[in-house]
Amino acid sequence: MNRGQNVIFEYNSGMSMCSDNFSYERVIAFDIDDAPADHKERYLFAANFINKDDKVLDLACGTGYGAALFAKIAKSATGVDIDKYAINFANKIFIEREKNENLHYECKNVFKDPVGKFDKIISFETIEHLENDELFV
Repeated sequence: MNRGQNVIFEYNSGMSMCSDNFSYERVIAFDIDDAPADHKERYLFAANFINKDDKVLDLACGTGYGAALFAKIAKSATGVDIDKYAINFANKIFIEREKNENLHYECKNVFKDPVGKFDKIISFETIEHLENDELFV
């Protein structure tokens, strides 16, 4: 990330992006429309299977733009990620800015902490980062 991108990020989010806080692999999007096309397509595809009465979990949600999309469709959406900086970003952008009451984010290790019961569970770009992907699935 160059200095100009960092300044824009800081302005839009009120947060600082330094290498200690965010992985440069992390996708930063302030809205689903800002996401890279392949990510956007996956989330829009998954959204086709969500109903208005569903409780949805976006597991390994990253910076939260997918869960924010699902919250516009479902009864509730919860984004869970192990990265506290990603969850802080999601809370700042999608909870504080958009005031979405049926959207929640949690910082958890799903191998150690229960996440609850959901009607639909979505997880993209996850298993390649796990040592025990079979346990995840």
